[in-house]
Amino acid sequence: MLDITKVSLKDVINQGFSNHSKTFTEDKETKITRLSNGLRVASQNKLGSQCAIGVIIKAGPRYEGNFVSGTSHYLEKLGFHSSDLYADRNSFQEAMENCNSIFDCQVARDFIVYAVSGFNTNMDKLTHILSETVLRAKITQEEVEMAAKSISFELEALERSPPVEPIMNELLHVAAYKNNTLGLPKYCPKQNLNKINREDIIKFVAAQFKPENMVVAGVGIEHDALVKSVEKYFIPTVPNVSYEKAASDVPSPITTVSEYTGGYYKAIRT
Repeated sequence: MLDITKVSLKDVINQGFSNHSKTFTEDKETKITRLSNGLRVASQNKLGSQCAIGVIIKAGPRYEGNFVSGTSHYLEKLGFHSSDLYADRNSFQEAMENCNSIFDCQVARDFIVYAVSGFNTNMDKLTHILSETVLRAKITQEEVEMAAKSISFELEALERSPPVEPIMNELLHVAAYKNNTLGLPKYCPKQNLNKINREDIIKFVAAQFKPENMVVAGVGIEHDALVKSVEKYFIPTVPNVSYEKAASDVPSPITTVSEYTGGYYKAIRT
């Protein structure tokens, strides 16, 4: 055996090449399963102990044409609050902390995503938590009022110190698509803060939170296990608030295609 302490610094050490076989292979295939009610489940397995799961819903301001503009902004603030299983946001946070996980809700122009991440050994629990906020949220009057205050503070912050990228993104969409579909504002207009009520939010949820509009996607998860958990917690795929009286008179969903029109838009800031 070569004694490395007795080799001159000028000599070349040739230990040969390792012929160890690659024990682990990473499955990069994205697998998709469509359930009988139209809900899609997608996953990509990754080596490691962490996973992320999200519910992506065909919603957002792009679909607010028949609703009060800003409703999606309210839903972003209402994510992971009271549900059938959890009394309030603190209860959600406690459940997530117990399994060393985090959660978030974000709204884009044409989708809403509810997401959780943590150890993949807690995959079933994380899927259950997601189903609670997506399908069994209570959306109480108190929570709606709290969301309005949160949005008001956010709008005031945007006015005091407007960030360039979000503001430019808003203005570009207004110029590109005018006042429809992708041209509708991502942020709730200030004048609508006193217009949006609990019934408006319930109507929007009833119209958009349907199985054919949803995808449950996971990374770092075995596909069949995710499908099994989704079938356990997301079937039936009907939000509880859809059974309320306010959801009986829901405007028709927006099905028009977004059309780029282009043009000029001038915003005056004082």
